[in-house]
Amino acid sequence: MKKLFGALGMAAIAACATAGGGKMMGVQQQMQVEASNGKVMVRMSVTNGTGAPVYVAKAVFDDDQLFGRAFDITHLDSGAPLAYIGPMVKRGPPTAADFMAIKSGATHSNVIDITRSYDFKPGTHRYQLTFAGNYLGNLARLDTTSQTTVAPVKFTFAK
Repeated sequence: MKKLFGALGMAAIAACATAGGGKMMGVQQQMQVEASNGKVMVRMSVTNGTGAPVYVAKAVFDDDQLFGRAFDITHLDSGAPLAYIGPMVKRGPPTAADFMAIKSGATHSNVIDITRSYDFKPGTHRYQLTFAGNYLGNLARLDTTSQTTVAPVKFTFAK
């Protein structure tokens, strides 16, 4: 599974480069889903192509399980959303401690097991996972996030 995620991650990072082999610009966030062996694993990657550090949520880019609804998942055949059934940790407004730094030019990846976090139905089903990507450019301005476009991922899971 690590080899599959590694290959997918490198392909996604390569796809973020500008046409003509130019340098990457801005902040890129990607996700891949591996649904096999009774598990749904999400790999989140962030690449900082800016000239300064950026900050992303630890809950998605550092933790190995969810403690709140971070993704939206829909059943592709019915369009119905899947309920989040994982642990919910009540938190106050975000603080600087809730974010991790990504240095200029760096890429960081994290794998999260979401199998028990969403109400996946018995049998084989097709789903779509979406994530509203964002980051901070300045920890002193926690109320000012920048958005990134993260492509939705379709996957099949058998429970």
